Amino acid sequence: MAQDVYISHHLTNRDVADSIRKSLDVNKIDSWMVPKDKDPENEWSPSIVNAIKETKIFVLILSLKSNESPLTSKEVEMAKNYGKTIIIFKLEDIKPSNLNFIESDNIIDSTEATKSNKPYDEDIEKLVTKIQSLLIEAPELEVPPKMIDPHSKRTAAIGSVLIILMVISGYLIPLPYNWLLILVLLLGFFILLGYTKGNWNRILVDERNQMSLSRFQTVVWTLIILSAFFAMALASIKVGVTNPTANQVDLAKALDIGVPWQLWAIIGISITSLVGSPLILSTKKDLTVVDQEREDYYQKKLDERNMKAEGTVCVNQTIEQAKFTDIFTGDEIADCRRIDMAKVQMFFFTIIVVVAYSVLIFKTMMDATPNNLEFPILSQGIIALLAISHGAYLTEKAVPSTPTKK
Repeated sequence: MAQDVYISHHLTNRDVADSIRKSLDVNKIDSWMVPKDKDPENEWSPSIVNAIKETKIFVLILSLKSNESPLTSKEVEMAKNYGKTIIIFKLEDIKPSNLNFIESDNIIDSTEATKSNKPYDEDIEKLVTKIQSLLIEAPELEVPPKMIDPHSKRTAAIGSVLIILMVISGYLIPLPYNWLLILVLLLGFFILLGYTKGNWNRILVDERNQMSLSRFQTVVWTLIILSAFFAMALASIKVGVTNPTANQVDLAKALDIGVPWQLWAIIGISITSLVGSPLILSTKKDLTVVDQEREDYYQKKLDERNMKAEGTVCVNQTIEQAKFTDIFTGDEIADCRRIDMAKVQMFFFTIIVVVAYSVLIFKTMMDATPNNLEFPILSQGIIALLAISHGAYLTEKAVPSTPTKK
């Protein structure tokens, strides 16, 4: 995910960089800088290259140390090569060694604050105002019409093949084996939708750039129910088409597959969690940590994991950081490294019910005739347990774990 601002600084100016970043966060401006646990003077990581390449504005915190730093010189050179807008936040009265010319409007002079040992708040406010004006004025890049993403074309082609194979296999292969094959092909189609640049899991990634439990369980139930309905419908259509006495009404009845209310309840519960989860988290994005000491502590922990805070919600810097263990960890900056037992419970309960229901579907298909197909009925007790599990998941998500100002 592209960031608005890249903050280039020397380790000795980290406190200034942190202050700038916090001010940008307050003003809803995305920023990126080298995490605290990295030693950029000895470690040039690909994440630095990607961050500079994708950013819109490059901010250089200019000091004697940063002016002598090989890393800073490398960062500035890369920003120039990529044509980025460069702003200098000047801490000391020196000229940047690797910039021959910079517009005076793009220089925030904070040397007086440095000399008098005063806070940089006023100058940081000027910097944020300048960045806001540049972001508003910056025109959107137009993509030439001939530049078609080859990945999109390849995805469309493979996706079409998978859909065709689902139809052919569902029509030619008898139940329940056609369902198993359709299930595998549909899983491949879902993976294809989420596959980008070596990452297969993007269909499970939410707006925080983390793998989401609510998205996981919705995808799993969609896979099972949709593939089973597809297999049953194709098997029923095959009987109608191959029956010489079948009329239009008989063919229309091919889609008249029995769906019990319990299945609708499962779909409703899953969608409620999928929609409710981001709604609950959105209420926490405007909250502020109770005091500066705790905020600094949480920020340090986030920097160690190359994450950032949106209010009290922890967010990955890029979508590439999403991993499977995100499903089990907390959502707030106070508990994003801890295991959330409500999530663990919901995950395993979902897996158990899905596996058990899949076996029921398979057995039902084995015993049923194409003219009398229906989904198996789940017990009301199972529905109640699912509802309680999802309710606990959403309740746990709603209860704040980070101390905030009232």
